[in-house]
Amino acid sequence: MATYELMYVARANQPSGPPSFDELWEIPGGKSWTGRLRHPGELQAGVPLRSIPESLKERLLYPAQWPAELWLRRDGVKVQAGPYLGWQAQGRKTLTLHAVGLLGYLEGMWLTANLTFTQADRFTIARQLVEHWQNLSYGHFGIYTDQIGTSGALHTVAYAAAERHNVWQKLSELAAAEDGFDFRVDPQ
Repeated sequence: MATYELMYVARANQPSGPPSFDELWEIPGGKSWTGRLRHPGELQAGVPLRSIPESLKERLLYPAQWPAELWLRRDGVKVQAGPYLGWQAQGRKTLTLHAVGLLGYLEGMWLTANLTFTQADRFTIARQLVEHWQNLSYGHFGIYTDQIGTSGALHTVAYAAAERHNVWQKLSELAAAEDGFDFRVDPQ
């Protein structure tokens, strides 16, 4: 029988490069998660209020001030991870903690410069859209694109920064094109 552990992990973005992480609490209680291609997926945990350490209560209540992730491991292997978004009260004794999968970070990424691709491989475009944001100060969310190969499908496209292009939306459009592709972020 598989063993699951859910961790609350503090995330500290760095001026350059990936964030640092600090595992602060193994979350007790029920856990549920979903994952599918081209979708961030979700992670939830029902937590008895009495089990929340006093030192973490403020962090849990104000996720915008205290960036964190939830990491789910099955038999020691991380199978889902992503940004902690907040909580919902379930009566007076339980909170449900909510997180989305790592693809959820793409929804907060925007193009801040004009980018033009001429007869570029669509996977190269996808990789460069993510890397554009992650190369900004404090913009790296720990999504590694070095394992992305090539698709063989070439595209010519221009993105003007003034049009405020969202990386998630642009990747979804590339994936939905004729002979599209699926994508996900491996939590490992």
